[in-house]
Amino acid sequence: MIVKNYPYRDAYAARIAPFQLRVTRREPVKTERTDEGYIFDFGAETVGDFCFRAEGAGTARVRYGEYYEEIFSDPAVLAVEWFRTPSDKFAIDGAAECRSDGRRAFRYARVFGEGFKITDAWANEESYPFGPAATFRCSDERLNRVWEICERATQLCSQQYFEDGIKRDGLLWIGDARVQAQCVYALYGDTALARKSLYLFAASMRGDGRMPSNAILGGAHIHPEKINYMFDYVRKREVSGIPEFYSGCGEIYYLTYACDFISMLWEYYFYSGDLQTVKELFPVAAADMRYVCDTVGEKTDGLLLFPTARDLSAGGRIDTLGDNAAYFSCLARALGDYARLAAAVGDEGERDGAERRRGKFLALIRKKYLDPRGYLRAEDYRGGRIVSLSAQSLGHLCGILDEESARGAFQSAANDPDCAAPIDGMSRYHVYRGMFEAGLGETALDCIRDCWGYMSDKGATACWEKLDTRRPDLVEGDATISRCHGWSAGPAALFARYLLGARQTEPGGAVEAKPSLHGLDFVEGAIPTLRGELRVYADRRGARAVLQ
Repeated sequence: MIVKNYPYRDAYAARIAPFQLRVTRREPVKTERTDEGYIFDFGAETVGDFCFRAEGAGTARVRYGEYYEEIFSDPAVLAVEWFRTPSDKFAIDGAAECRSDGRRAFRYARVFGEGFKITDAWANEESYPFGPAATFRCSDERLNRVWEICERATQLCSQQYFEDGIKRDGLLWIGDARVQAQCVYALYGDTALARKSLYLFAASMRGDGRMPSNAILGGAHIHPEKINYMFDYVRKREVSGIPEFYSGCGEIYYLTYACDFISMLWEYYFYSGDLQTVKELFPVAAADMRYVCDTVGEKTDGLLLFPTARDLSAGGRIDTLGDNAAYFSCLARALGDYARLAAAVGDEGERDGAERRRGKFLALIRKKYLDPRGYLRAEDYRGGRIVSLSAQSLGHLCGILDEESARGAFQSAANDPDCAAPIDGMSRYHVYRGMFEAGLGETALDCIRDCWGYMSDKGATACWEKLDTRRPDLVEGDATISRCHGWSAGPAALFARYLLGARQTEPGGAVEAKPSLHGLDFVEGAIPTLRGELRVYADRRGARAVLQ
C-alpha cells in the first residue's frame, strides 16, 4: 500500500515565499480603429493585466491573441475540455477604467461593442525582476532574431517560478524548468529562481520518493486566481480540500522528469556554488533516485512497457512512449550527476553506489541498444523498432558514445527510415546540445535556423511550444498551442555556451570563454557571471575575452 503523504510540503515554506514581481506599464505600439471597436497591438508578447479607460454607455467585449488571427476566434468554437480562449466583458456606464478579469497573455487585444469610446489602453506586464540581460550578436541576422525571441520567452515565463507557458498552463514542470534554468543562467546570471523552483519540486514529493513531474501540489499553481479560463470543469469539485485538478495533475509522473530533477540540482550547484541548498535537498534527491531505480530495476533488461514512461523524443512519432535507449541514457546521466552531488555533500557511500549502478546501466545500453552500425536504437512500447535523435544525443552526453561515434550516430540515425525527430522545444534543446558536443555545431545551427527562424519569419516575438517544420499547419491556428513557452528558449543557452564559449570551470568558480564560429563570420556578446560580466568577440582572425 502506498501512503500518499508529502513530507516536504510544509518543510520549505520559507524557501518558497513569493517574490516581488516587477510590473511594467506597456503601451500599444499600434491602435487600429475598426467599425466594431479597436485593435491594440503591443508589438510583442506580454503577460499581465490588460487595462483601458472608456466613456459612454454600452458593453465592451475583449478577445486576446498571441497572434493576430486569434483575436477573431470564437471562444465557444475553440473550447476544449481543459481550455477556452480567454475573453472579458465589461459594462460601460459613464467614465470607466476596466481591467482584465485575471492575468492575460497576449500581443493583440480586440475590444468591440457599441456605445463607448476608449481614451487609453495599456498592459501591466509582470515578470521576475532580473537585472540586465546578456547580449549576443553574430553575422547571421536570422540567428540574432532567434536570440531575441528566446530572451523574451525566458523573461516572460520567469514569474514566481519557471512557468511552462504564460497562457497555458502556468505550471512548474521539471523538464521545462531544467531548460529554463539553463537559459536564465546564460541570460541573467540569476540562480534564485532556479533555487525556489527546486524547493517547490521538493515540496511536491510523495512520501515513497515519487517525484511528480510538476510542482502543483507544492504550491506552484495560479489557477484559478490568475488563469481563470482553464479547467472550469473541475474548479468546484474538491478532494480532501484540494481542487481535483490539482490532485490529478499533481500525480502525473514522467520518469525522465524525475531524472531531470537530479540533473537540475547538480547544474544549480555548478552555476551557484550554493552547497547549503544542495545539502538541504540531497535527501530529496536520494529518495527520488531510489524510487526511479527501484521502479525500473535492472531485471527489466531494458524494457519499459508501462504507460507512465516518457522519452525526450515525442516529435514526429508522438504515439511512441517507450524509446528506451533515450530513457536509459537519461537515467545514466542522472546517476552520474547524483554521484557528483553525493561527493559534494561528502556521502561517499551514495557516490560509490551511484557509480556502480551507472556502470550497470551503461553496460545494459551498450548490450541491448547499440546497433552494429554505431548508433542507438530501441523497441517502442508496442514492440516496434524505433531510433531517435534524442537517443543519440543523450547517449553521447551520458558517455555511451564518444565524440567521433556520436557524429556518425547522428548521421546514421537521420538516415534511418524509423527515425523520430523531436518537435517540442525541450527535446530539441537536448538534441542540439548533443550535436554541439559532438562537433556538429553547424548542423545544430541549421536546425535552429529551420525551426526558430520559421517562428521569427511568421512574426513570433517569443518561442512557440512546438513546431514540426514538415507540417507547420499542425501548430499554426491552434489556439491551445502556447506561443510563449519557456522550454523552447534553449538556443539562448546554446549560443552562450557554444558560440560565445562562455563556460564555468567549477561549481560557483572561475569562468572561461572559448568561442567557436561554427561557420559564422563573427560572434560577440556579454554574459553575466558570478565573477562579473564576460565580454567575448571572435571572428575568422581570432578571439578575445575580457571579464569585467
